[in-house]
Amino acid sequence: MKALRLFLILVLTSYSIYSANAEYQITGSVNLSSEWQRQIFLSTINKIDDYYNSNPSDIIQVGSINEDGSFILSGDNLPPDSRFYRLYLIKEENSDFDACMYTSGDDHNFIHIILNNDTRIHLQSDNNQHSPFANCIITGSQANSNLRSLSELILPSFYFHQFKFPSELQFSEQKINRDLFHFADTCQTTLVSLAALINTDMDQYFEEESDRYEAFADRLSNSLPNHDYTDNYFRKLKYHQGSNVTNSN
Repeated sequence: MKALRLFLILVLTSYSIYSANAEYQITGSVNLSSEWQRQIFLSTINKIDDYYNSNPSDIIQVGSINEDGSFILSGDNLPPDSRFYRLYLIKEENSDFDACMYTSGDDHNFIHIILNNDTRIHLQSDNNQHSPFANCIITGSQANSNLRSLSELILPSFYFHQFKFPSELQFSEQKINRDLFHFADTCQTTLVSLAALINTDMDQYFEEESDRYEAFADRLSNSLPNHDYTDNYFRKLKYHQGSNVTNSN
């Protein structure tokens, strides 16, 4: 009995030490040609409207990239709740103040991730491709795996391609929005579903899809009642409804 008690004390002590020293860790490998700086930037996304916006003031860490493309980022300074963050590279001719300069196609230079201080993830880019985060696979976190699935849906979309004909653009927009709504409805990770809805054209589709947007507000209130993103979403909802909408929680 004493041995069992001692074992439980050791387990609880170890858990307490781990909890008190929780530290996120991001390891991985990117494709790094001579045109890219050997630095990887981690920046915060404080508002859902800033999912694709960035500023040097959002940078929370800069890590070195080794010659083989490998890197490690770690820390314990994140807010307690899980949030969106952005990893990105910049080209040799750019400075830290060009943090908001994103490129597409073969030069696609950023990736979204979800982090808190307990997160441990590993990123592996396809070294048979050119862009730094080409076909990137994330292991160690189901939420981030889901977010990668979402990005595979978004990246081939009209956001990153040019269309020759107006009807081609229109049909592509309609399809990507249908796919994003379906993804949001079926994904079990609330933050990833939120990312899907962020990528819909709320200005164009709110009247048609108001029930889905409002239903998701209820889901956010239940799953993430005190999250800043929930407050952000309710403000957007209120704006598009043109009436008083409050977070019931």
